[in-house]
Amino acid sequence: QDQELVDLLRGVKDEKVFASLKGKCSHTEYKLQRRPPLAMPGEIERGKDYYEGEILDGKADGWGLMKYASGCVYEGDWKDGKRHGKGTMEDDSGDMYEGDWKHGNEHGKGTCKLVDGSVYEGEWKGGKAHGRGTMKYANGAVYEGDWKDSTSHGKGTIKYDNGNIYEGDWKDAKRHGKGTYKWANGDVYDGEWKDGFRHGEGTHERVNGNVYKGRFKNNKKYGKGTKKY
Repeated sequence: QDQELVDLLRGVKDEKVFASLKGKCSHTEYKLQRRPPLAMPGEIERGKDYYEGEILDGKADGWGLMKYASGCVYEGDWKDGKRHGKGTMEDDSGDMYEGDWKHGNEHGKGTCKLVDGSVYEGEWKGGKAHGRGTMKYANGAVYEGDWKDSTSHGKGTIKYDNGNIYEGDWKDAKRHGKGTYKWANGDVYDGEWKDGFRHGEGTHERVNGNVYKGRFKNNKKYGKGTKKY
């Protein structure tokens, strides 16, 4: 009977579900020989990077468009030579972020659309998905809940593309703590988890009425428990 549960769990990937754009398009402070007293339209070239927009004290400041040599393009607000305010970044792979920026990084609220069709919408901190957010995957799965350093971490619910649903605690993108897993066929497990597997005290109710209550270890029944048929 445990093999049936293993088969149902098979195919569910536990991985870091989101990679931020940070690092692909880092900011640079651009200085000019002239130092205009007020922000004014202008152009800055350094190497193959090209900036067109408002400039103050030799740095991008205000609204501007930056085309990086790497192929990344940023359009939006600048402050003191850094992306700051509202703006849109598209990197060389086609991934795109639109939202708030602070000191050069995604920070506040924003939406990231990945080239594979996945979309993250929610809170950001220091260039990473952090806080509350929703990730809609290209395969149809949807995670809604807490994020930390661009991974699901805290409280959250995921609806898998096969109809299964997990609601509960997460740690480093894995089911960890207490949570409830509902299979599309009607089976339900409610209890403790560790590193993505049933581990600790829990109850597994099958759609046929069978109930097992007891301890689990690494996704298997372990030690004493009770069965109801």
